[in-house]
Amino acid sequence: MNSQSKDNSDFNFMPIGVVETGIKDEDIGPTRKTNIKTIKIHPQFESALEGIEDYSNIFVLFWMAKNNENRALTGFPRGNSKYKKIGAFAYRGRNHPNPIGLAVCDLLERKKNILKVLKLDAFDGTVVVDIKPYDNYDIVSNPLTPSWFNEVTTPR
Repeated sequence: MNSQSKDNSDFNFMPIGVVETGIKDEDIGPTRKTNIKTIKIHPQFESALEGIEDYSNIFVLFWMAKNNENRALTGFPRGNSKYKKIGAFAYRGRNHPNPIGLAVCDLLERKKNILKVLKLDAFDGTVVVDIKPYDNYDIVSNPLTPSWFNEVTTPR
């Protein structure tokens, strides 16, 4: 499944499924919280979903392959030059050395190897590399975030 060298310098992911949206790429972000997405888990991994329907939320890890070539490791938060440049590890974007996407999704339904979710910002055809349940252990009350984050996420 995964091949890893002794010095941790080389490894591979095995895709476990694919995202189906029926939504144009440019509409994914703005409709993240309102459009239901489908995750088709490959049939050989269906048994790994047993019990997932008992959770209201899941982590979805996916490979952000689109529009990810030659991006700088620093940038303006949310593309806004009003804020100072920060490193890729200090914000959620596509310019990470390994373009792994992470979303906490509302799990609406499971039917065999098909999941219906909300709050997934992956493009149609995106490869899913893992799913994990979200539980009380993952809850962080009042996390510390930078001022720019609070400004861009505060409803107006």
